[in-house]
Amino acid sequence: MRFVRLTPAIMILGLLSACGSDAEPEGQVAATMDGQEITQTQVNAEMAGFGQVDPSQRQAAANQALDQILGRVALADEARERGLDKTPAGAIELQKAQDVALINMLRQDIRDKVPKPSADEAQQFVSDNPGMFQNRFVTIVEQLVVPQISPDLVKKMEPIDDLPGIKALLDSNGVTYRTTMGAVDSVTLAPEVVKAISGMGVGAVYIMPQGNGVRINAIRSRQTIPITGADATKLASEMVFEQRVNGQTANAFGKAVESRKGDVKYAKEFQPPKTKPGATSASAANAPAGAAGSTNTP
Repeated sequence: MRFVRLTPAIMILGLLSACGSDAEPEGQVAATMDGQEITQTQVNAEMAGFGQVDPSQRQAAANQALDQILGRVALADEARERGLDKTPAGAIELQKAQDVALINMLRQDIRDKVPKPSADEAQQFVSDNPGMFQNRFVTIVEQLVVPQISPDLVKKMEPIDDLPGIKALLDSNGVTYRTTMGAVDSVTLAPEVVKAISGMGVGAVYIMPQGNGVRINAIRSRQTIPITGADATKLASEMVFEQRVNGQTANAFGKAVESRKGDVKYAKEFQPPKTKPGATSASAANAPAGAAGSTNTP
């Protein structure tokens, strides 16, 4: 059974769904608030965010979805009554929200048109990535999270093969870091990362980039937990599909951004630096990426 939690504000405002006009909505209208109709289509769209719902709990989930919509509408109406949508900051936020919504719609449109992989393609992926399937491993790692570090210092780390040595290097250079523990499942990693670390045993150390810094991992324990048969094929199919979605989304977003660059006219102080031929532009590189499957940071 799936339980859906509501924020306190929405729970309180959910009571509004029982109030309003004496006329009972009919047909596709689930509720009305101050004359504004909330349709069953809107309720179904809201429920899409709940994931799988037990059929016996569907109406209860629909009621929760309706309450969430009513709460959102009530709060938005309150903001309008205060004139917040007419302020300069409000206009900026509304435009940003509309742009994000349209980008998400574009991403979903691309996703809907990506073909599902065949059984042969899924099986090939399983064969090409033994570290994620028949040799799948889970490791417990001690981690040093370094928010910011210079490339030169990262190069100095590379010959060091133990965590105390890396800590000493960071300390001597006054680099800030924090220590934590984590579990890394190879099935959640990118295939190239799995291939790079699959042969590492207990005590081995590896470094992964993270933003402007790095995450340094020291393996403290390791266990092999294979995924085989139909489970492996199903998981591989999902992974191949997500790779396609992400690739096609990045390609489409990059092209869309670049195709409009010629129409941009910059103020003098905002002129972008000239890039070398073939270099990836910052705008294309920073375009919103498609949603990926669940991953752990190694």
